[in-house]
Amino acid sequence: MHSSLRSLNFWRVILINLCVSVLVYMLMPFWPSFLEREGEMSLQQSGLTMLIFCIGLFIPGCVSSYLLDRYPRKKVCFRSILILLVVSLLSTLHIPVWAVALCRLVQGAAFALFHTALGSTILIDITVSERRDVAAYIYFWVCRFAFAVGPALGILARQPELWQYLKYLSSACAFVAVYLIAR
Repeated sequence: MHSSLRSLNFWRVILINLCVSVLVYMLMPFWPSFLEREGEMSLQQSGLTMLIFCIGLFIPGCVSSYLLDRYPRKKVCFRSILILLVVSLLSTLHIPVWAVALCRLVQGAAFALFHTALGSTILIDITVSERRDVAAYIYFWVCRFAFAVGPALGILARQPELWQYLKYLSSACAFVAVYLIAR
């Protein structure tokens, strides 16, 4: 492996990616059953909140370049992680259906902005130009790994008595990512 990929900053970016991706993906199987069991919405309505999350992924597309040029990339990434944490915790409270939908929309937008800031700019900034393809390859394989690990953790915590632990675990993932991005 090239020496630029053995740097501490590169592995921090990879770990931040893993933590935040697991944070988002572990809550995917959790929300429909949580919202249905709490009596807040039907299974169809909770499924629509998943669709709203997907719509939210496309919202920052038109402004992400502006935000990353105007503000420091690290701060954009840091703030998007904080927004993900706050919105993830808010959406597990007893809030109206429209507020859950709004939380999911904001979460999708923050997740997309996070990946744009971290994977498309910060990762490229810290690697030498000859190794950027390998760095991106590793980065996106970690995304795929998180897409397998996150829902598995969420499925394990589908029991109502384990929901509190899932919130703690997702918060811990966000705090690890915030700590690493701050360094």
